[in-house]
Amino acid sequence: MIQKGDCRTSTSRMNRVAIASLLCSEEPDEDEIDVVKVDDTLNTLYKNHEGNCQKASETIIHHEEQLQQEEEQRRRPRSTWSVEEDEVLTSLVEKYGTKSWSMFARKHFNGLRNAGALRSRYNNNLLPDRECRPWLSEEDRVIIDAHVEFGNCW
Repeated sequence: MIQKGDCRTSTSRMNRVAIASLLCSEEPDEDEIDVVKVDDTLNTLYKNHEGNCQKASETIIHHEEQLQQEEEQRRRPRSTWSVEEDEVLTSLVEKYGTKSWSMFARKHFNGLRNAGALRSRYNNNLLPDRECRPWLSEEDRVIIDAHVEFGNCW
């Protein structure tokens, strides 16, 4: 049996399930009522499901599983970009322009890529007028001459 203070405000799946099961008890003890009062969200959820304990518990468990999956996806290292991601990013920039990086990250990349990564990928790799070629010998000469004339402070 869960005693007063066992679950406090923890959001772990185990504690949520324990509190949800308390909501379903026929005659809660004084201690159990205090535990239930700790999390108003669960009380609201219970009321929204019209007293259906099973549905309230399933909703809590489903929500906790979703949060856990999202957390795992965020932690997963992402180093290489897929062709599909490049295509999505290019089409979004064509449609909305280059001022909505945060929205792109949130809505279209589900938090797997942040706004800075999207902006960097587009500007450094996908920008249509970007020239990716080796330096020309004339360009090398200009840089070397400027360095000779101005040094490192230019």
